[in-house]
Amino acid sequence: MRSPATLPDALSQGPFSRLNARRAGLDDNRLRRSDLSAPFCGVRVPADALPGGVLDRCRSYSVRLRPGQFFSHDTAARLWMMPTGDARDLQSPQLHVSALTGIASAPTARSIRGHDVCDRSVDVHDRFGLPVSDVVSTWLHVGTSWAVRDLVAAGDAIVYAPRYPKAGDERPFTTIVELQKRLAAHRGRGKRRLLSALELVREGVESPMETHLRHLIRWSGLPEPSINVDISDDAGRFLGRADLYYPRYGIVVEYDGDHHRRSRAVYAADQQRIADLRDNGQVVVRVMIEGLRGETHRTVALVRKELLAAGWRPTPLPPVIHPPKPVGIRARYRQKTVDRR
Repeated sequence: MRSPATLPDALSQGPFSRLNARRAGLDDNRLRRSDLSAPFCGVRVPADALPGGVLDRCRSYSVRLRPGQFFSHDTAARLWMMPTGDARDLQSPQLHVSALTGIASAPTARSIRGHDVCDRSVDVHDRFGLPVSDVVSTWLHVGTSWAVRDLVAAGDAIVYAPRYPKAGDERPFTTIVELQKRLAAHRGRGKRRLLSALELVREGVESPMETHLRHLIRWSGLPEPSINVDISDDAGRFLGRADLYYPRYGIVVEYDGDHHRRSRAVYAADQQRIADLRDNGQVVVRVMIEGLRGETHRTVALVRKELLAAGWRPTPLPPVIHPPKPVGIRARYRQKTVDRR
């Protein structure tokens, strides 16, 4: 079998549409040769450059986008660096593409989830050279399918402002005030879930696991800790920054992720920081990944134990006054009979 004909320079560097291939003089037989792959219907890429991550898949499909179409929902959430939760397949080939009603129609193709959007408050931003729904609209869109804990983690991520931002870092992408403003005017599915999540969104959270740990503590009825607090000793010497901290009780709650152990230098510095905090009188509660999955009860019990030992007392709940049971017809008849007697 003869080798495939060399592609024109305009098509050899990346994805191209079937329409552009025909305009360049390629027929369908050439497009079916083994040196080309079809990640989406009507799209071809060199076989050795098959897209893997969501950004590569979006770039491949972008050659088929029509005016008025843009990436949205879960796909836009990934492009805005929102944590998407453990249950969501990050390698799923499906992309979410929306179209503004009256301007374009939602696409229907293999591995594409199309959406018609009639909300005129949606802005289309350029993200990595791709048309993507604005970050607030994206958060509102995923509210139709994401759990509250994932919406809180996503909200924490998009309002986070790095302490030492690098060149080109655009964070924070939005503010809690802007989320409140857009959500108040939002009319659509998932609004109740979004309202519940927005009450728990906080600024200054550096990782989604810190969000899940804070959410677990608050959901269990324990007081909400402060976030990423710098701790110093009496002489003013900086000891470290606590993920979650109870200043009144001197209790630090830390998520101990695997990244602390991948580098010996990072692990050693982390161990020294914990030792300095304990020498200064702080109680350090360390939580591993298992404590946020199958052993959440142990995590809650440990934090609660340390809070009680430090003097915290839960607020007593008011007595529950049950309303009187409705009286049926027979009961009312018997009552009338007694009264007559």
